[in-house]
Amino acid sequence: MIPYAAYRNILLFTSSQINNIDIFDIYKFGSICLMVFISYYLFETIINFELTRLDVRYYEYLKWNHRVDKSSPLKEDMIEASEQYVQNIKINRFLENEENLEKTINFFRYSTRLHLNLKRILQDKYRHIFIDCQTFYNYYGGKDECPVNYIKNECENVVCINLREIYEEEQMINGINIFDIHNNDKYYPLKKGDLCFMTNYARLNVIKWIIEIGIYDYIEKHYM
Repeated sequence: MIPYAAYRNILLFTSSQINNIDIFDIYKFGSICLMVFISYYLFETIINFELTRLDVRYYEYLKWNHRVDKSSPLKEDMIEASEQYVQNIKINRFLENEENLEKTINFFRYSTRLHLNLKRILQDKYRHIFIDCQTFYNYYGGKDECPVNYIKNECENVVCINLREIYEEEQMINGINIFDIHNNDKYYPLKKGDLCFMTNYARLNVIKWIIEIGIYDYIEKHYM
């Protein structure tokens, strides 16, 4: 056990040392510690940001310029190639049917004016048209599977729809890169006999959809 006198001397010495410390020194020490902490935090944040930018630039460099290993394509390239392959299969299967091929070709023939009339209908957001209900329902897998908001009215064997509203919703679901009637890219050869029209998947997918839901028959009946 520490003698009372020794304990008292230790306590008095400690108290005297504490009293000798200037309060300004305490604040100064605390301020320095805070500045060091903030500086470290900012430095680490800047370093991480610059490293992230460097990774992005390096990725783009590899993707578009000098890929290190060309035998191992990047993930995005593989996904894009896979999507194009799927689109190619769908379009080719659809065009194997002679009737579908003829109708698709007609969209590119200027004399039919099918393409112009389709654009006019799509541009009119207040226009409603009546098409065959069975064809329309079959495309969506039956009447019960067809979205209710697509149908404005149903009368006998026809349904009333706003084509622009449905087109915009289909475009949102499928993506504008593969569903866009205004896409003017030319990389897909649409051939029939001596005819050949250069087009793309985005436009062909819209035309395919137009034929399958019965819009083609509507335009053919009222405008051709």
